[in-house]
Amino acid sequence: MTLLIDRGMMELMGYSTDAILGAARQSKDILDASWIDESPEDSTSSCRLLKKCDEECYANDNSCLDEREAYMMSPEVIKAEAQKDVVTEILKSKVVEAGEKRAKEESLSRLTSLLCRYQDVFSLKFAADPPFKVPPLKVQQKEGTEPVMARFRRYQPLHGDYLKEHISSLEKHSLVYRNSDLRWGSANRIVEKKEVGSY
Repeated sequence: MTLLIDRGMMELMGYSTDAILGAARQSKDILDASWIDESPEDSTSSCRLLKKCDEECYANDNSCLDEREAYMMSPEVIKAEAQKDVVTEILKSKVVEAGEKRAKEESLSRLTSLLCRYQDVFSLKFAADPPFKVPPLKVQQKEGTEPVMARFRRYQPLHGDYLKEHISSLEKHSLVYRNSDLRWGSANRIVEKKEVGSY
């Protein structure tokens, strides 16, 4: 039986790797390892297992990356051109709606100019758009508070279906990923809009 232990465990057991190497150096300056047979037939099962793991690990460097890591290393930037026409129509309808609510002509002109200038900011669905240049969100906790893991909240069937669809869409475009090492978190809170289908 072969057992592999790291340096920290050896030190806990009372062994000193430096002392062992120093004693070996004093007994012999040059270690002749020609007598060791490196053929896989004479090696131990653990050596064969480690060799097989090395072969699988370094067979293809790109294969070692999962989908999320591969996307982060070389993201595929695709503008949501398919939504452009629909977004344009919605923005125009919002300008018309503002005019119906008696907005001034100067305000309508300014609103139209702003919507045309920042049209690429609006979208209906998630897509592989290029990232925005914004600072990362940081959660600041109050002093003396301890983070806890909130219990799962029971949702209405309609809210639960929406939440599943929303999370799956975020995962599909690599905007979020599952973290199995969570130590704290809060439950989602879904707020309904007054008008169904409003943007």
